[in-house]
Amino acid sequence: MFKIGSSPALLPAAGLCLGIWLADELRLAPNLAWALCGISTFLLGLTLLAGRRISSFFFGITVITAFVGFGFLRLTLALPSNNLSHYIHQNASNEPIVVRLTELLNPTESAIRWKASAISISGKPVTGELLVQIPKNIEVAHWMPSDRIVIFGSIIQPKHVSNPHAFDYRAYLQNQGVYGIVYLKPGMHRHQHEKYLNFKERIGRLRLRLINRLEHSDLGTTESELAQSLLLGYRALEADQYKKFQKAGAAHILAVSGLHVGIFSALLGGLLWPLRRLKFGRIIHGLLLILLLWGYVLLAGAGPAIVRAAVLFTLLTYAVLQEKAGQSMHFWAMAILILLGIIEPRWMFQTGFQLSFVPVWSILVFYPKLYQLWPYKKGVWAYFGQLNCLGISAQIGVLPLSLYYFHQFPLHFLLSNILLVPAMGVVLGWGYVLLILSFIDVMPGPLLEGYGFVLRVILFITDRLGSFDSLVITQISWGKVALALSLVAILSFAGWLTIGRLKGALIGFCCLIALDAHSVWETAKAGSTDAWIVPHRAGESSVWNRNGFNLTVYSGNPEAHSVLADQYATAEGVKSIRYAPLDNSYTVGNIRLLRIDASGCYPKTNYHPDVVLLSESAPIHLEMALNYLKPQRIIADGSNYPSDLARWEKTCKEYGIPFHATAQKGAFQLKISKMP
Repeated sequence: MFKIGSSPALLPAAGLCLGIWLADELRLAPNLAWALCGISTFLLGLTLLAGRRISSFFFGITVITAFVGFGFLRLTLALPSNNLSHYIHQNASNEPIVVRLTELLNPTESAIRWKASAISISGKPVTGELLVQIPKNIEVAHWMPSDRIVIFGSIIQPKHVSNPHAFDYRAYLQNQGVYGIVYLKPGMHRHQHEKYLNFKERIGRLRLRLINRLEHSDLGTTESELAQSLLLGYRALEADQYKKFQKAGAAHILAVSGLHVGIFSALLGGLLWPLRRLKFGRIIHGLLLILLLWGYVLLAGAGPAIVRAAVLFTLLTYAVLQEKAGQSMHFWAMAILILLGIIEPRWMFQTGFQLSFVPVWSILVFYPKLYQLWPYKKGVWAYFGQLNCLGISAQIGVLPLSLYYFHQFPLHFLLSNILLVPAMGVVLGWGYVLLILSFIDVMPGPLLEGYGFVLRVILFITDRLGSFDSLVITQISWGKVALALSLVAILSFAGWLTIGRLKGALIGFCCLIALDAHSVWETAKAGSTDAWIVPHRAGESSVWNRNGFNLTVYSGNPEAHSVLADQYATAEGVKSIRYAPLDNSYTVGNIRLLRIDASGCYPKTNYHPDVVLLSESAPIHLEMALNYLKPQRIIADGSNYPSDLARWEKTCKEYGIPFHATAQKGAFQLKISKMP
């Protein structure tokens, strides 16, 4: 029977991931997904009946095909467009919406956010997860998980990304299973406490209580926020502080994941070790450890990263009990099958899920080879060697994803691992003791002060490491092609190291050469591209002029456009950004643009721009302006009132002139490439 060494689950896991990706790309109807899954499963059944008469290669193909069909069906059925009871099929506009609170999310600067399950709209039962956003001037501190809230309002679907290469908040929420947002207004809701709670809801309430106690403890504000992140997975850290962890190469310790599960399991396993002296002690010890671990998973928010780690730990504990501990890669693949095939297929598209699974695979593949090269196998140097080899092997796999999502790379990540990872045992262990004492309303002052000192040391180290800007390579342009080539190269080298086939090394080197050629091509293309862009920013007016590697941002409020400009420059390979005051006339190549602002002034003779940009709800008679200027296109930016946009769009339709409102269609951009 076909196997990949001691990891038979690898092929099904690969097929499942491929099927989920194809389903997301193609978005076929459910009946077609059922047909694909049925046919592929039928073929697998035929090969199983044929037994040894079928070659192992053909059997492997049918296994992959069957799980591609299953993954395709799994995601298709999970999409709300194929679920008629989902709230997206209801027109909820200023109607009573009943939701059940499920999780308190990380707050923003201006709002508190709750994830909730929709129960009904105007009395009609519905399903689906949504986001409840509450302004901080509305008192909701008494809200608890499982509470029912009746909200009088509308469910708003998040908008598509409005600017080139900007963060796609809509896609981010949909990967979390959230397809709508309810904005709470003062006096427009009723709150109902739920008396009957299940176990998960009780744990959720305990988590919120512990978060509140840490927040109101004698720890400093930043120390309290760090403790909430490290112990309970509630990222309350300010954005600036989080960026310092990113620059220090230590952001991974803030995500409650494999590191936390490993330390929690080691501490708990040591405390429960005397149970092994009992009859069936190994089994009792393992089962109790798994049970308490899953309680901690729920307490920490049950995010994809910690659920992945807990599933993997559960499988490995089972392997130890069954004396199959050498099949780590097999159980890694089994964890993928369980999480994506049973729990939630959309997790595959979450950055956190990818950044938690890929490093584990990379460590399993590369760590043994790297540690063989380390000369010291005993004493303190052996320990440092293990840390360094673990850090390097994890970075090999995660580097392409980090560059794709964050466009930066800290060169001192090994130093941060050496300084911070060993301290995490003390930080987490001490913190768990404080959580237990907090649960019973006991918080000894000296213990709390000592913990605050430890957290300040962690913050000091990250501040110092993050201050070395020269050690952080930023604005790395790394698109989908570079991501694909680098991942194929890593997979090929991994195959060469594990199987020993020279073909893997050759493919890996070919991918690296192609990656270098692609980088040269992208650099040449970036240097030969001119463009002008009208970005969308509510209440703001701006024009961007790109000339090769240089970008000029014309704006009366540069701070409002700095983040957008940086994101665009990084993705497009632009090397310098200059800010200048707004003007009323621009020329890029042979394209002339005229901007009409709140003054309403424009030339009425002998001037015919190609494009007219309307800003600040310009007080003009558009029909007269069209007759004078005779433009080929009208653009309205985000500084205009919606009523003006509707009136201008109607006028342009009457004149047969294309009209582009950035509030509706996103940024307008025109690229002029000088490449042959």
